[in-house]
Amino acid sequence: PACYGMSGEEPTITDANHLLGRVEHLLGGEMKLNTVLAEKAMEKVAKQLGQTLVETSWSSLVLANLHMARAVHIVTLERGLDPTEFTLVAFGGAGPMHAAELAEQIGISKIVIPPSPGLFSSLGLLMTDMKYSYVKGYVKIISKDDEEKIEQTYREIEAYAVSQLSRKVALKDYRIVRTIDLRYLGQGYEIEVGAPHPFKLEEVFTKFEELHSSTYGYKHVGEKIESTALRVYVIIPTRRQTLPKTYNQRGNAAKSVRRVFFRDGFMESPVLWRESLETGYEAEGPLVIEEYDSTTVVPPDWRIHVEDNGCMVMKR
Repeated sequence: PACYGMSGEEPTITDANHLLGRVEHLLGGEMKLNTVLAEKAMEKVAKQLGQTLVETSWSSLVLANLHMARAVHIVTLERGLDPTEFTLVAFGGAGPMHAAELAEQIGISKIVIPPSPGLFSSLGLLMTDMKYSYVKGYVKIISKDDEEKIEQTYREIEAYAVSQLSRKVALKDYRIVRTIDLRYLGQGYEIEVGAPHPFKLEEVFTKFEELHSSTYGYKHVGEKIESTALRVYVIIPTRRQTLPKTYNQRGNAAKSVRRVFFRDGFMESPVLWRESLETGYEAEGPLVIEEYDSTTVVPPDWRIHVEDNGCMVMKR
């Protein structure tokens, strides 16, 4: 970003957020952002569009949110899931800045911002179970006669997986998950279906047709079903850590008030420090909540509440 003052000359979404008053500094105030450099970079685009700096910055955010909404649709609507039935979890340094407008774009009415959102992915990496995948191609129109052969193949894959992993990691309390890739004969795409121990074809076919119906809106009962691959996952659990509560009860006085741009223009918005928000704190937007590793923007018509686990919940 140009506003970092580190030789960047092209405008970025961070520059747009800065020019709209959404973020003034990073690292809890240790890193100030350079408004002049952000304006100089954004001016290049604004002149080409015949817009003001504010108009161009806002258009940039709208476009960025549309791209993110498209990504959400890929993992929901295109898999037969309704995004409006889900809660949006906003993390990363900039995720909570875009969360509300993104949620509006895709029809979500509830957002959860975890403690230390900028570190959320790293924390997840440390706490996630280790998962090893083994796949064997098995392209065949399958029937009841194949049940024993498929079970034997699964056992061979599992034996190989355990043998290989035991040389690399301590295999203790691991579990094995089986799946099979299935499709109707003639289709060019598959659905991964959970497979039982021991393998039961009727149960797998029932699951496949249910998943196909929920994903694509139809199923062909009695149609030939083809497998393409057998999968085995070896999952080694990671010891779960108990996280301490990070937020105290030192009051919730605003650090300051600044002009922040929303859909209808600039609005005077309180700026709060997240660690000063006590459990149970509630407020309506517009407001900005800053912390060391992230910034949360709460637009008008949204309300935020601090849960006893340290998470902030936004609703509209």
